Amino acid sequence: MLLQNSTSLNSRINRLEESGLITTKIAQLLKDKNQADDFNRANMLWFCFFEPFIAGRRGIERFFRSWGGEALYNSHEDSPDTGNALLDIGIPCIIKAKVPIASLKDSCYPDSSMIRAFLFERGHQLENPIEHDGFSTKNIHSQNIVEIIEHPSDYFVKLTKCNEWKVGDAAL
Repeated sequence: MLLQNSTSLNSRINRLEESGLITTKIAQLLKDKNQADDFNRANMLWFCFFEPFIAGRRGIERFFRSWGGEALYNSHEDSPDTGNALLDIGIPCIIKAKVPIASLKDSCYPDSSMIRAFLFERGHQLENPIEHDGFSTKNIHSQNIVEIIEHPSDYFVKLTKCNEWKVGDAAL
């Protein structure tokens, strides 16, 4: 897993265009408008250190519905052309990875969550949750990928609880 920024995003968009999954026009629109180099996204790999359903439908659905990640779909999901193109690409996946703690040093360092988990296991009542997200500032080597869970597998449904989203609303 490579740190994300406009260079890596443009490379991924180019591969989509070369494979015929998007047109040249759509590719250019996606490259021209995105948030990949924003200070809170560039050169980071974001992770949630909890089961995704804990974030709730509002916290995860858009991520799984549109290709490219938040830095891309934030700028395009309301556009009929580019937004619809992002809906048609790929399969929603959850990637389980071993994330080295040292790679999180610039992130919300997980030390306080680890301490809370330690105390919780020993019966202490906690005011703050153990679950947290954070970002790596280093690439994550492929050997650290534990599992890739694809929609609509039973395990994907268990982790997201997407089967519990209201009937009548668009589902994954």
